[in-house]
Amino acid sequence: MSGLDARLRSLQFERLKASLGSSLVALGGGAGDAVRPSSIVDILNQDMRSGTHLFYSDSTSKIGATSGFVSFLLLHAALKSRRIVWVQRSGPKEWGQIYGPGVEEMGGSPNDWISVLPDGQNHAIWAVEEALGSSAVGAVVAEIGDLRALDLTATRRIALRSEQSGVPVYWVGIGRPGHTAARTHWNIEPAKSEPQPLFASLLGDPEWVAALMKNRRGRCGAQRVGFSWRTGGFVEARLSQTLLRKEQKVNKSERVVLDFPQARLRGGRVR
Repeated sequence: MSGLDARLRSLQFERLKASLGSSLVALGGGAGDAVRPSSIVDILNQDMRSGTHLFYSDSTSKIGATSGFVSFLLLHAALKSRRIVWVQRSGPKEWGQIYGPGVEEMGGSPNDWISVLPDGQNHAIWAVEEALGSSAVGAVVAEIGDLRALDLTATRRIALRSEQSGVPVYWVGIGRPGHTAARTHWNIEPAKSEPQPLFASLLGDPEWVAALMKNRRGRCGAQRVGFSWRTGGFVEARLSQTLLRKEQKVNKSERVVLDFPQARLRGGRVR
């Protein structure tokens, strides 16, 4: 990686940190524990198969990356051949729709993905509740548009149904939400994938900057992650390690990955 590329990527992380503010905390068992760079990856691979979780992007142009992130999460969830119901409220063309050949290319079966296109948010939430009542459903995605308008009461009702049925629900949309009953809130940003080790002209594995903004069961933080076709799960992006080492040589107090000031937590939410 050239020095210019490294600097550009470093600026990308600094911009992310600035936009998230100083309220995030580093992941770890306690205030004095060392930061564990794999913590975000561990959560994605182990703790997302139940309950309700919310994923958002900052603009319409990035919603495709957020939806793609959730799609890979579903493929990794090992749903035992049960159906995936994707409820998508009508929106701009940038949102796109589920594409069967693409699902197959990613290793899934298009026959297991059911797309629902309701009119309006109320109909979308009704469709989610109905899907949670079916024993044939293994996961539900609720892509409803502007998450800032999401009703707290509705998310509580969905969360209760999700816990009762054991079926996870993934909210997807635009804009940082207010108070919801979701177990986690994630801000997903697209990132440039690294080239293949042996074929520099080919695209590498997909990558994102995943910022865990709210976590009812633990602490929060951010990390650049990728999805590995070889392992079938999320991995720490190689760029994160490269930038971390580079920054440590300059100033150990300004590490790029998972190095956020301590903050008070209230109900698993950063303040």
